[in-house]
Amino acid sequence: MTLEELIDLIEESVERAIDVDFPNRSLAEIGLDSLDLVAVAVSLDAAFGQIELPATEGMIDPAWSLAELHHFVQAFLDRQQGSAP
Repeated sequence: MTLEELIDLIEESVERAIDVDFPNRSLAEIGLDSLDLVAVAVSLDAAFGQIELPATEGMIDPAWSLAELHHFVQAFLDRQQGSAP
């Protein structure tokens, strides 16, 4: 998943454009609240299954940056592909 694909998924999930000019700003700083993050998590689960995120009990941390979220999602997808038969 590219960063652009993740941004598209987020924007579809929250039904609005998000400010992505600075992908190192926190998700909260780019305007995503806790309900938005739940919507994003549901969309990720629907697209890829239960995504395991580090130390968050499956929740997206609003302190993460967009770049960090992309890294965590991509790392999970890479692990899934590596374990596929």
